[in-house]
Amino acid sequence: MVGALFPRPAEAGATTAPMIPIWRLTRNRYTRRVYEELADAGVTATRMVEYVADLEAGAPADRADDLEAPTDRAGDAEAQADRSSDPDALPVSVAAVHAGGPQVEGLDLDFSIPVSFLDEEWAVVATASGEAVGRALVSTGQEPHVAPLGERMAFDGAYVRRLYVAPRWRGNGIATRLVRDALDVARTGLDAEAAVALIAADNAPSQWVFEANGFDPVRRHDYVRLGGREFRRVTGLGDRTDLGDRTDRTDRTNRVDRPE
Repeated sequence: MVGALFPRPAEAGATTAPMIPIWRLTRNRYTRRVYEELADAGVTATRMVEYVADLEAGAPADRADDLEAPTDRAGDAEAQADRSSDPDALPVSVAAVHAGGPQVEGLDLDFSIPVSFLDEEWAVVATASGEAVGRALVSTGQEPHVAPLGERMAFDGAYVRRLYVAPRWRGNGIATRLVRDALDVARTGLDAEAAVALIAADNAPSQWVFEANGFDPVRRHDYVRLGGREFRRVTGLGDRTDLGDRTDRTDRTNRVDRPE
């Protein structure tokens, strides 16, 4: 499974030149600006992977040692997504607060992308010296609009979304801790039996973090929009047999009104 998501390290003695991970080329402020400008013009192409974690078995075993972090073969330390240190040893505290409550007032949780909370959503927030340095959101019973896929979606279980860690705090295990605590909220606070996350197919660091917390990829969602027409495809992944009709491969091409 992991081999399909992340490149394997070069074998000892191999002469292949180091490769730049594709996520480094696609996930930066310049490509985001291009993506947003194309979306405004009615052109969108998105592939997201739906991940599911079974919460009934309790907290997942630590899988970090069995997974390979998304790094280039030269061992770029910055790309070691949350492997480098213990977050509990950092001057960072993590707490879950109700997104609509007073605890979130005064905390800037937007970071690079403004966030709107869902009804009855919880925010798991990492803070340092009173300043928010990371967050993950978790809720149940919602039908959020997933902008990259251009539609509202309902999920069986808790929905974990908007994972983000400020750049200078990355590589310290904070994202892994945020997802772990979000699952604790889903399990004990929301009585969820499963948790779901949608992750862009080129977002290798987030894929690694969620897999380290017991998530497995179960579906791939493809969405293309060209002006007034849209194309969707949902493809089941792996050998899961308990996923229902949504695992079937479906193609839909619809006429849509272009947004104002």
